[in-house]
Amino acid sequence: MDLPTSQPPTAPPLTTKVPSSKTSDIKAAIAEVYTDFWPVSAEAAKAPAAQARKLLAPYVAGEFLDEQVQKIGTYQAENQEPYGQPTVHIMRVTLGPGNTASLHDCLDFSKAGLADRRTHQLIPGTLGSSRTHVAADFKRGSDGRWRLTSVMQLEEPCSPASSQQ
Repeated sequence: MDLPTSQPPTAPPLTTKVPSSKTSDIKAAIAEVYTDFWPVSAEAAKAPAAQARKLLAPYVAGEFLDEQVQKIGTYQAENQEPYGQPTVHIMRVTLGPGNTASLHDCLDFSKAGLADRRTHQLIPGTLGSSRTHVAADFKRGSDGRWRLTSVMQLEEPCSPASSQQ
């Protein structure tokens, strides 16, 4: 999925929280990974492939990591980079069987889109919707860290007012 991302100054530091079995702590850890993913993905989008993979690896796993690195290469080949900052409005986090979870977000892309890498100017028509309904899947790694395994835009719009934030 080609969701536009932001332009952060640097990637947020990884937390070193002790894994907890409390549901509220697990959901908070998942929400943190998801929220931190967006600025990190924007930084990765400006980096060479090997560096992009290293930046994304704490947040993204498996085939989804490979897909993200491939998309970064495509954007770079087309002289595009992230523009602006999406705003996260997490609606819910649901724990699944085993070490899996899902998250629904009403992501606001109204101030985020794509820019020309050479001029850093917004490419007209690339700003997104303020009501982008996103579903994300997570898996907990052997290191105890939750990582994204997919992010999909759903067809039905959402309302930020229905979010938890």
